[in-house]
Amino acid sequence: METVAGADVGAIQKELKRLWREYTESHQNEGQQSVVRSCVLNLVAYAPGGRAENEVTGIMADISVQHPARMFLLLPKPESREPSINAWVNALCHVSGGGRKQVCCEQIVVRAEGDTLGQVPSIVRPLLIPDLPSVFWWRDAMRFDDRLFLDLLETCDRIIIDSAYFASPQQGMKELGRLMEKEKLAASFSDLNWARLGPWRLSIARLYDVPDYRPHLARIHKVEIEGGIAGSTTKGQSLLIAAWLASRLKWNLASRVTTSPTGFAMDLKAENRSIRIEANAGNGAGIQSVKFHADGARFEVTVAEGGAHLSTRSVADSLGSAEYVTNLDPGSEAHLIARELEILGHDRVYEQALSFLANLT
Repeated sequence: METVAGADVGAIQKELKRLWREYTESHQNEGQQSVVRSCVLNLVAYAPGGRAENEVTGIMADISVQHPARMFLLLPKPESREPSINAWVNALCHVSGGGRKQVCCEQIVVRAEGDTLGQVPSIVRPLLIPDLPSVFWWRDAMRFDDRLFLDLLETCDRIIIDSAYFASPQQGMKELGRLMEKEKLAASFSDLNWARLGPWRLSIARLYDVPDYRPHLARIHKVEIEGGIAGSTTKGQSLLIAAWLASRLKWNLASRVTTSPTGFAMDLKAENRSIRIEANAGNGAGIQSVKFHADGARFEVTVAEGGAHLSTRSVADSLGSAEYVTNLDPGSEAHLIARELEILGHDRVYEQALSFLANLT
């Protein structure tokens, strides 16, 4: 690893060539596994914070096993009094082929301090490998007027965010939804907070797989969501669940959304029926339960004892009860990102949920 003063693009390219030449030669001379250089995409990560370099480098190393890439790690420090910008390169490798070879990809780290952030896109763009998809991972609170964010938004094919970073989930999701509608962006979006809700969406959707339940589900008049209001990795989850239900089931907003420090409520309508969604903070981290009330039936998805599974319970006067269990663990941050990288196009379900939130008042 060698620092490239001033983060000169030409110097970075020379350093990449030197890195691979020396790395390959050293392994050949020492009789170690052969080194294979691999790359299927460009991944650009923006990650502020004192621990970001170690945390994100570890995540990138995990991701590279399934998705070898040219990886950029942007480390901003705008509060620094002394403006400076520097870069260095690393190799991220893992053993493959039954231990016979090392598959490696490259990481380019750019540290921008003071007022040098504006130079970062001009460094990244020339170093992106042409004809490969480019993914931009923004690991920070969203700032929709941030010049760096907007510049890289135009450069990349997919944007990965985490709405758990939003200071105000409702306002942040509204702004994101409006940005997507206004700009008609070619880039697609992934939200790690949405990905964490995969087990919840799966459990709820399974209710509709039972034909005998559907007449009851068509008469839902109230939904209660507990949890997912606050918390570093769960904030806004209740809003996403409510928006997903409304957009999937064609429920339209009937009145203003009312909010409080502990939750929100919204009144919706579907044909000749009114539906009320109420969300309140729970005692644990993340959503604790989603309960559906219908004429003659009740459906509940709750965190099972121990917190490792979801329990889906259906109780209907004419049907008796039935229970299902779903694994709750959505996986690590690296696992979530790796899974999002497998999505090649737009996540239309997520986009429709955001469109619903963009029109909330």
